Amino acid sequence: MKMDDIERQEQSADGTVTGSYSYRAPDGRLISVRYVANALGFRAESDALPTPVPTEYPTPQVPSTEAAPSVRTVQQYSAPAERPAVRQPAVEYEPVYSYRAVTQ
Repeated sequence: MKMDDIERQEQSADGTVTGSYSYRAPDGRLISVRYVANALGFRAESDALPTPVPTEYPTPQVPSTEAAPSVRTVQQYSAPAERPAVRQPAVEYEPVYSYRAVTQ
């Protein structure tokens, strides 16, 4: 690192490494980065890091649909009542043959 850069790093007994470093960007801004590396992986924080594009849009606040206790209704569901089986009498069909002469 150059002389104007700052670095600090510590390691705990469980192997977690925390640290930070700073450097001067080409445009003259001081960039500071803080990081943690442990069993959950490496995570860095800085205002200079790009932010990911959200994959979902935020959900707008929706008023509660819970009714006041004095207005609340009780909903009960039950299976439909069984209908007795109705036996239909068999219908006898007699074929009907009818012919008509075709005239031209």
